[in-house]
Amino acid sequence: RQAEARLRASEQRFRQLVENVPGIAVQGYGADLRVRFWNVGSERLYGWTAREACGRSVLDLIIPPAMRNEVREAMQA
Repeated sequence: RQAEARLRASEQRFRQLVENVPGIAVQGYGADLRVRFWNVGSERLYGWTAREACGRSVLDLIIPPAMRNEVREAMQA
C-alpha cells in the first residue's frame, strides 16, 4: 500500500509539473490516437484548449491533412 501511495504521489507531482509548463507542448494519447492529456504549452502552441482537445484525434488537431495517413500507419506499427 505504501508503494502504491508513493507511486500515486509521484504521478501527481509529474502531472502538475507537466500540466503547467507553458514553454513545452506535451500531449498524451491512446492507441486510438484520441487525446488524453493536453498541457498549457500545447494550448499556447496549437490554439486548442485542453477541454477542446481531449477526446479528439491528435490527427485532426495537429497533423496536416497530407501527413495523416503516414502518421496513422507509423503509429499502428
